Amino acid sequence: MSRTFLVIPVLALLFVACKKKDDQAAPIEEKLIAQIIAGNDSLKIAYNDDRTLRRFYQFTEALPYWDSTQVEYDGGGIARYKYWTFDEQLTDRSFVYNASQQLTRINYYGFTGSGMGVTDYDSLEYAQGKLKAYHILNGGERNAVRKIYWQNDDIIKVEWYDVNLGVETVKSVQYFSYNDKPNLSENFSRYFLFSLSDEDYSLLSKHAPVTAREEVVLGATRIDTLIYSFNTKGLLEQIDRKETSPGNSVLTTKIGYITVQ
Repeated sequence: MSRTFLVIPVLALLFVACKKKDDQAAPIEEKLIAQIIAGNDSLKIAYNDDRTLRRFYQFTEALPYWDSTQVEYDGGGIARYKYWTFDEQLTDRSFVYNASQQLTRINYYGFTGSGMGVTDYDSLEYAQGKLKAYHILNGGERNAVRKIYWQNDDIIKVEWYDVNLGVETVKSVQYFSYNDKPNLSENFSRYFLFSLSDEDYSLLSKHAPVTAREEVVLGATRIDTLIYSFNTKGLLEQIDRKETSPGNSVLTTKIGYITVQ
């Protein structure tokens, strides 16, 4: 299962309207997120004319060059990510939905004995319209599952399990609390930012997280606090994720915008 870097969520849109001298309304200007810089990792986003994602570019500490990925759609939802290698375009992953347009499977592609094909996949299970469990399968074998608990529209608890020969063993438990601000993921297709994260389940919530606590069965408890900074126009400029226990590290995320009409 491929992953990239962690992006912390918070919505940041600004609509500015004004009147011309003849009292006719000017076109509404909209600020769209164009770049997110988290520590040494960067994400740049390009849009289609209808404001949907067209392409994104990543620069990470692990892969220190700009990597371009094209976003393709089918039936209104994101269908696949594609990337270029030499003169060939290949599928990185594809997304499968049910009749209710809920994401039910993410396929990851790699080289097999007969060429490119699905090597791993994630299976998503729902109950009462909300994500209940996230199953991770590598090489056809289920080796991990996350059990997810909600309060209204926000995920407040995630249990992480390893799976060996069908036996589930709890590894850690995460707890989240939120403010009343919309989540950044509300500004994109629901699973887009999550798909680029290291399984940050708070990205699937409606609101922005302010605390994240992880209790590891065979380790220490980690508590993070998130602090948001806005400019004078109300746009989010920076998120500082501070590890308040057991250490004192800080991950700073900066956000840049483009103006569209």
